[in-house]
Amino acid sequence: METDDVGRLQRRCQRLRAGAQTPFGTAREWLDAAIQARYPVAQVSASLNKAMQVRQQPTPEASNALRQDAQQLAFEALRTHDPDVMARMGDVAANLVSDPEEARKVAWVWRLAACQRETACDSMTDWLRLFCNIDTQCQPFETPVDIIRRKSGNDFDEIERRARELNEKIDAGTFEAGDL
Repeated sequence: METDDVGRLQRRCQRLRAGAQTPFGTAREWLDAAIQARYPVAQVSASLNKAMQVRQQPTPEASNALRQDAQQLAFEALRTHDPDVMARMGDVAANLVSDPEEARKVAWVWRLAACQRETACDSMTDWLRLFCNIDTQCQPFETPVDIIRRKSGNDFDEIERRARELNEKIDAGTFEAGDL
């Protein structure tokens, strides 16, 4: 790319940002449109936003309603059986569990279940890069499964079993929103 092109793009970007109106819509409008169009990654993202708010609700009824909304959006996103959606589902499921130890396990279960659906665990590539930016123990040769094994320690066998069972339920069509 030429220097003139970069300058032209920068000026154009500044004009768009400086304008009072957003000619292409806001980020929220784009996310809402993606959710409305049943785009799974947007659904799981919205589900995570709701799941993170569950514990901060003023009443148990409000918490339960938000939990059900989060579960339903996540359940809808899983219709594709997409490993990328499943990998992201770990954070949703972990935020819907009250016990911190179980939340840690659930997050690993979903990530491992996503890896089990792929030969090279491609859905976890971005996660691996980000995770290893903060984990000084990461080694260049480690795979996402290696990291899950290392971080889950003695719980790995249970996590692996639960990940297989989760995949079996999803494939058999017996997984329900309440299972999150």
